[in-house]
This record gives sequence, structure tokens and C-alpha cells, in this order.
Amino acid sequence: MVDNFPDHCLLWSQGRLLVSSGSKSWSVHIREVSLNGVVLEDHIFPVGGNGISGAIGNSMHRHQNGLRILSSNSPAGNGALTATEVAADFTLSRLAELGGADGLERHFPTDSVTIGDYTLVTYIGRPVAEGRDMRYNPYHPRLMVFDATYRVVQDIQLAELGFSHVHPTMTILNDQLFVAWSQPSDSSASAPQVQIERFSISRVQSPPSETRMPPVLCGENPWYERVYKKAGGAIPRELDFRPDEGIRVDGSANPHPGVDSRTEDIWLYTQLQGTTFLSTSQDGLVFSDPQETPGPGVGINDPRSIQLPDGRWRVYRYDRRRGGFVSSTSIDGVRYQQDPGLRYKLQEIDEGWVGVYTTFVNDQDEVLLVYLGAFPGTARLALSTDGGENFSFIRRNLLEDEEYKSCHWIHWDPRALILADGRIRLFTMVQGPQPPHPGYRAVGEVFSWTSLDGGHSWNMDPVVSLTPEDFLPVGLYVWSLNDPWVVQLPDGRYRMYVAAVLSDDAEGTNQRVGILSATTPS
Repeated sequence: MVDNFPDHCLLWSQGRLLVSSGSKSWSVHIREVSLNGVVLEDHIFPVGGNGISGAIGNSMHRHQNGLRILSSNSPAGNGALTATEVAADFTLSRLAELGGADGLERHFPTDSVTIGDYTLVTYIGRPVAEGRDMRYNPYHPRLMVFDATYRVVQDIQLAELGFSHVHPTMTILNDQLFVAWSQPSDSSASAPQVQIERFSISRVQSPPSETRMPPVLCGENPWYERVYKKAGGAIPRELDFRPDEGIRVDGSANPHPGVDSRTEDIWLYTQLQGTTFLSTSQDGLVFSDPQETPGPGVGINDPRSIQLPDGRWRVYRYDRRRGGFVSSTSIDGVRYQQDPGLRYKLQEIDEGWVGVYTTFVNDQDEVLLVYLGAFPGTARLALSTDGGENFSFIRRNLLEDEEYKSCHWIHWDPRALILADGRIRLFTMVQGPQPPHPGYRAVGEVFSWTSLDGGHSWNMDPVVSLTPEDFLPVGLYVWSLNDPWVVQLPDGRYRMYVAAVLSDDAEGTNQRVGILSATTPS
């Protein structure tokens, strides 16, 4: 068998072996093989269409009267896993698309098993926005659980820093789930090790109705006890974000908006599949078509850069290989040069992982770095008192959400905004334990925190700034909100740009990503 990849696809059925294998020629084989090695039949299926979506890295298991193959439409698709039925006569039909359009590249679902009403799939994933180079954006082993109606119940990262394509596989012993995956060796850059993780399985009986609901594992959002929703209470005008009609940039994610101080135009940097694009607008609502920006460097009016106390411009970047933050500096805010050395080295408690981060200068000329550390990520604070050259660790659990980490009721995507009176506001997103499921479940709510002491401590603002449901009155079906970034407009209002998972209707048709906005009143 030339150019074949038998990725955990071997079953015994009706007196012969079924061997599924992929190839680089964009086709999948399912061969019927006798015990003495004779190929009785070779069924060849082209990849795509209503069938199997990926050529390699698939898994196969029994399902009803036939087989079911789990595959992936990444990296060219929307980041979803797909389930395809193989009938007894070896005809194919697509059953479901699982996940997708949420900024995560799902790939290589190399093992799957069914337990009662639930199917467990081990696969690999990584953030789309961080590019395709596996040296800087490695794949991580992940586990997805979906029910008999193909609703995703859980979709979690199991560990991090896998080796190459990781190839996670699993087995179940009583109430224990064992997952094995390839991890880089500590002593060699090329030789992988096998890492084995053990998990306990809790079985939840489905309700006796035709509609099976996913089990409730973590309860309601605990932050509701500290805020009120928009339906009641007096909302501070500067936090009363009202969704704008339409889509700012379709097909993009990870917004980085900034205001041109000369022309008052809005510059909006976005990312898709690791590539950065720039759109501009005079009113901040209607934007030009995205244009690819050359290279990974900082662009003109790029909001990722900050102005240091000495007048220079600087952008900080996490360097995974060096285990800390590096920087590039500019005199004019246009041309940047890489600075030597590290500005900040990660702490042991960060466990070698950094999520979204934000930097700002307070009215005491201190430079502050707020970053997410230790997957799944809670906020830490580091401080520089020498103009942004060297940072010292100040504290962990900055937003007091460590106790909710196991259920992911934690504050992600922190972005700071300096207010005119010197206060600092930090916008965050809380997703919770489950991913978005267009047509069934919307996640991702935007909260905010305010600091009165230059960013050293934070108080939660008593309102949910934005939810997916807020967009229904303007005719938008939103299933996820991520990466909120707020700017102050020239007329004094505040506008939030946010990445969203969208669909055409309430059933989740035509899922895609896009940039939306919401603005405070005049």
C-alpha cells in the first residue's frame, strides 16, 4: 500500500478486517481484507463534498448498522470536525459538522469511541490567529464530546506543546479515560516522548425526552452575582454599548482598532489563518476591503504599540522559544527595530503558557503588562518602573477568578483602555465551560473592570457590556463573542470592536466569522 496513512482505522466486521487509510492524493480508502492478508475489495472515496472531509488523520468506529468516520476540514475549512456515515453498501453521507468558525483549527481526529449516547473524539488543535508555523504555534491534544443529536457537550484542551501532529489516542478502563499523545522531549528538539493523561468519567443519564440536553457540569455564570444585565438598573453611559447594524469586516477575526490622531480615521487590523489585514474607515462603520499587511511587523497606527514615557513607540510580543516577552521600538511610530534581550521572563507559575496580553502606561509613567498565564489562563500583572525596559512580576489572580478555572468561568481576552480622567478600564470576555454551537448555544459575554490606582488593582464594573443576544434587534445571529477591543471615537463616544461567530438564521445556517461593533450613546 503506497502513500497510505492508517490512522487508528481498523475494525473487524462480518468475518473480515476493514482498513481505512488516507493518502496525499486527496482520497480515502476502505479496504476489506481477509485474515490471510488478501484485499477482497478496495472502496475509494474522493475527499470533500458530502463525504469525508480530510484525507489523513481520520478515525473510524461502528455506528448503528454501519460505520462512522470522524475527519476534519482544516486547515482550508472553518476549523470544524466532521462526522460521516459509511452505510453497509459503502455509500457516504455527511452527518454533522462539529465546532468551527470560532478561531480554532481542529485537525487529526485520530481516535473516537462511543459510550452510550455520547461520542468521545481525541484530536489536535491550535489558535488560527497565531499562524501555521508549528515552532511558534504547536498543536495541542484536545477532547470533544458530542451527544446523539450531534450537539457538542464538551470541547477542551487536554495539555499543551505537542510534538508535530501529536496523534492522540485513547482507551477506557471502567470509569477512567486514558489519552496518549506525542510530546517534545526535554532533551532533544526532534525526538518525541509519549505522554499519557488519565481522566475520570462521570456518566450523566439523559432525560427521557426526544430532545437530549447536554449535562450541566459547571452551573451558571458565577459573575452574574456581581453585575446586573442591561434589563435593569442604571447603566453608566460609558458602558452602555449598543450593537451597530451590519458587519464591519466579514470573514476576519482578532480585531485591533486604532484612531489616526491626524485624520481621525479608524484603522482596523484583523487576522485570518495567521495573516494580518488592514481596513480603514472614516466613520468606523463602513470599512475598506481588507488589504494584507507585509510581514508580521507593526503597522502605522497599529494599536498594539504604546508610547513610552520618553516618547518612543514600542510593541511587546511573547516569544515562546525564549520563554518571555521581547520588544521592538520605533522613534516615529512607523519603522520598528527589534530590541536585544528579554523584557520579561515568565514565572514558574505560568507553566510555560501565555494567552492574550495587553500593555499600557499609567499616569505615574509606569508600564504595565497584564497577561493570561497557565492554561486555560488567568490574569497576571507585571510592572516596569524604568520606562518599559524591564518588568517585574507583581501578582497572579489579578481578576480574582482562579477559583473558577476548572469550569472556565474566567476572564479571557483582556484589553486596556486609558480614560480621559486617568482611570484605566479593562475589557474581558467570559466564555464558560462549553464552546459555541450555532443553532443551539451562544457563548462569550463581555465584562469590564476599572482601576483607580494606575492598574495595580481592579474593581468589576456592575454591568455585562455585551452579549451575543444583544445583536438580535439589529438582525444579526451571533453565537460567540471574542477579543473585545474598545476605542474612544473623536466625538467622545466609545466603540467596541469584537470578533463573532455568525450565521444567517437561528438554525445556524452558513456559519462564519466576522468583526462586529457596538457603540455607546452620545
